[in-house]
Amino acid sequence: MQRVRIEPATTLSGRLSAPSDKSITHRALMFAAISDGPVCVGRTLDAADTTATLGAMRACGVRV
Repeated sequence: MQRVRIEPATTLSGRLSAPSDKSITHRALMFAAISDGPVCVGRTLDAADTTATLGAMRACGVRV
């Protein structure tokens, strides 16, 4: 497997509206978790998988 190094961006801001979807919800929550500032994620899909993702993040110390 080839290694890829991704350097942090200096800033990123914007607004995106997407339909509720399990994969999008997981990714939005993960991106929010690695952000330095507060992030609001709305219209998430309420499902057992996404609830488990939130639980795992809380267990890792992410404030939700």
